[in-house]
Amino acid sequence: MKRKWICIAAAALAGALLASPLSAQSDGRLMGTVTSSDGQPIEDATLVLSDEETGRKIEFSTDRKGKYYRRGIPPAAYELRVSKEGFQEFLGENIRVPAGGEKTLDVTLAPLVTEPVEPIQDASYREGYEALKSGDLETAKTKMEAVLAEAPDDFRPHYVLGHIHLRQGNLDQAKTHLEQARLLKPDASEVYFDLGTVAAREKDWPKAQEYFGRVTELTPQDAEAFYSLGVSYLNENKPAEAAQALGRAVEIKPDHANAHKSMGYALLQEGRYADSVTALERYLELEPQAADRAEIEAILTEIRKNIPAESQPE
Repeated sequence: MKRKWICIAAAALAGALLASPLSAQSDGRLMGTVTSSDGQPIEDATLVLSDEETGRKIEFSTDRKGKYYRRGIPPAAYELRVSKEGFQEFLGENIRVPAGGEKTLDVTLAPLVTEPVEPIQDASYREGYEALKSGDLETAKTKMEAVLAEAPDDFRPHYVLGHIHLRQGNLDQAKTHLEQARLLKPDASEVYFDLGTVAAREKDWPKAQEYFGRVTELTPQDAEAFYSLGVSYLNENKPAEAAQALGRAVEIKPDHANAHKSMGYALLQEGRYADSVTALERYLELEPQAADRAEIEAILTEIRKNIPAESQPE
């Protein structure tokens, strides 16, 4: 009887020894780095994993290099909160820790920012900007002029006043404010775009190209800037340059209908008839109710007469 009991006990112990590693292997690991928005590591940041279903909470912290590593985490979908005095709290949801594996999650904490008391000119600017968005240009102009009287070196009212005058067709006043805005903030792409629009309305194509080209340098993913640049080249009878700029516009924004149409005209001037047909057909696909549809279809008919049958677009 004693021998039988010893065998049973040994079997139970063996089962326990086998079960323990398996259980450990099923747990997961979470690791990563916590940094500030300027890339500096954050030491002693507190991380808390919470599982709402079980009520489980696991708390740990970062080392002096901002790194953390926690093993033995039961697989589940967790909520993760990361906090540190002087920083905004990070909240991550549905953080899944895999069974027997590891998950890397880097966290960036933004600094707490104390809201300053709003100066009078900022209140006027905000009210003026809201009026601009609603289409009340005269109220917007009055508010921005009030801001300018208080802060003559503020970039914002100069730009907005220039934009308002541009919309109203007052090109001289628009240029005055926009040029001042450009001096105050030389890297403001929106200012160059409006200056390019002024130049285009004055049919000063080289100047328009200069300004729109500057926009594409400052914001290389601005499809509208490339489109406007292409149109300015097209108006100056520079089809190769126009096609290049317009091609970039449709690359960034494939559904830019007018860019496809203008590119069709540029390609036509270059004698690239098949490519021109493709671009103009794409324009009609994007704008099936286009007001100039009949005109475009007539142009397509004439272009196709100049394309050998084997070169016709499919």
